[in-house]
Amino acid sequence: MAARMATGMGLHTVEQYKSLTVDLAEHQKRLFFCLYMMDRVVSLALGRPFAIQDDDITVEPFADVDDENIQPDGIIPSTKLEPSTMAIPLHILALRTIA
Repeated sequence: MAARMATGMGLHTVEQYKSLTVDLAEHQKRLFFCLYMMDRVVSLALGRPFAIQDDDITVEPFADVDDENIQPDGIIPSTKLEPSTMAIPLHILALRTIA
């Protein structure tokens, strides 16, 4: 149900993010793709069709940066050598698009 609400709100379309600040847009993208990944897991486990279709998604995935690097006016590049906290969720997202 949450996945259908997210698509009803337009979180899957790039147009939804044009008027938002960078930090708000990034957090909404994280929310949408979290719901996308949960939809994949639940649908496969229950043998049901996906609520969110890949062809309907026009927004790019969230940025591979830590929260403190996301500012209202832009994303600050990381100076750390270790991966961000979003690296693993992005890899899981790539696996979930396979199914």
